[in-house]
Amino acid sequence: LNIPVRGANYKRSFEGHGYTLQLQNEIFAAIVDKASQYGVSRNVFLLAAYSDFIFTHYGNRRIAIGVPVSLRGNDIQVCNNTNLVPIQVNYQREG
Repeated sequence: LNIPVRGANYKRSFEGHGYTLQLQNEIFAAIVDKASQYGVSRNVFLLAAYSDFIFTHYGNRRIAIGVPVSLRGNDIQVCNNTNLVPIQVNYQREG
């Protein structure tokens, strides 16, 4: 992706940063309603919205998005065990 994220003083680091967003109840209800209309989970609906954002702003038709998953295979959980699974999106806008 051609996203200008590095400034002149860029230093590579593996220290991640996060951003928390609090949705208004009306927006959350609209997401739940639209996801239900399309017969998909909220996560898949938001993944589609994110891929649409990437296409609209950067023109990339083929992207990979890392989706966090938990390795839940047993009843004992020692740590978070979160991994990223790459989901490939081949974007085609209808209409």
